[in-house]
Amino acid sequence: MPRIQRLGIAAVMAAVMLVGGAPAVATEPLTPSSYVTDSDSFLSDEQRAKIETDAESLNSKYHVPVYTVIVPNFSDQTPSEWCQATLTKVRDNDKVLLYAVGYEEGIDTYCFGQEITQWMRNDSIVKGDVDSALSEAHRTYKSTPLTSKEAAAGPKTLINSLRSSFETYKRIR
Repeated sequence: MPRIQRLGIAAVMAAVMLVGGAPAVATEPLTPSSYVTDSDSFLSDEQRAKIETDAESLNSKYHVPVYTVIVPNFSDQTPSEWCQATLTKVRDNDKVLLYAVGYEEGIDTYCFGQEITQWMRNDSIVKGDVDSALSEAHRTYKSTPLTSKEAAAGPKTLINSLRSSFETYKRIR
């Protein structure tokens, strides 16, 4: 291909990207290695540390590991498919609640390991508490794209709501 033609194609592509914006980078399912996975450091260190501390505390007291994943988007998959694919990469995933936030689109999603799913099937109070906590977390998102403050608020709300519900549940039982 002549050099002029290649330069022309490159110029057209550059113009298209300037007018239409650069295409979003797809985020493939990840392998979470801790309670918080923030693929491109969208959250501040303080925000990540707070979610991590809250998740560790919840797990140590109630044996409910909540893993949070913060990504720009869910690639070309539906959020629930992306969540399930990521959940399979979590160690001891049968016991995990995976909560993911796609901040570019302001979308959250969640999925459960088999043990938590079974627990919720067998105990309608637990199911109601988990559903309520997930709903509260979702309501923290007000803008699109999300700010880092909003992206951090969802997981914090989820974990704190679960802690509160489990404390009440424990007292009742």
